[in-house]
Amino acid sequence: CAKLGKAYGMRIIGLRRRPELSANDEYIDKILTFDKINEIMEESDYVVVAAAVTPDTINMINKDVLKHAKRNQVIINLGRGALINEDDLIESLEDGSLQGAALDVFATEPLPKESKLWELPNVLLSPHIGGVASHMRGLSVNIFIDNCARYLSNEQLVNKVDKQ
Repeated sequence: CAKLGKAYGMRIIGLRRRPELSANDEYIDKILTFDKINEIMEESDYVVVAAAVTPDTINMINKDVLKHAKRNQVIINLGRGALINEDDLIESLEDGSLQGAALDVFATEPLPKESKLWELPNVLLSPHIGGVASHMRGLSVNIFIDNCARYLSNEQLVNKVDKQ
């Protein structure tokens, strides 16, 4: 996302538990820790949510965070449904404090028929396919095969998610 955003001339602000891991990322202009999430909300026209679910990230986008959203902000969730409190998001979309949302993931999947998200004109929904690309299947298989060999050799696995 950062690389594509840069191509469109966007200023990229990242949020990480361990910002030092992105210190040399050529596509990120500024990297902040989770306690600075409100700062990101105040500065950003678009917020892309793409974190793993951990005890610290469940409902990380909630009413208290959304009240800091920059006027006309759009939230894009490509991560996991549990990262955004959907009731709080719907409230912000209905009252106009958010311009819109593009959601590929939901707290409950498939998205229930009775969800207000289906009716909101400022919401774009997709059925959890945001990460699908033609090269992904082959890449996933190659990573799996590599990790099997690493596991059997008692080596460190690649692409491991640190849930702490």
